[in-house]
Amino acid sequence: LVCIVLKLFACAVQQKLVGERLGSRDDIRMAVGVHRPFMRAVETVLRRPGLSFGKCMILCGAPDWPV
Repeated sequence: LVCIVLKLFACAVQQKLVGERLGSRDDIRMAVGVHRPFMRAVETVLRRPGLSFGKCMILCGAPDWPV
């Protein structure tokens, strides 16, 4: 129980402290490739309301750094 709580806390802190701060930098966004067609398609699918098979597959299998 302690391990899972520690892991979830570490992930949350990394998302907030590292991800939010670096996510707005243009050089990081270019390196990650958020401007490419694949990431634009991922963004389009994830913005649709509700839960679909495609959305589940993206959340489980796609890289999580640009999302």
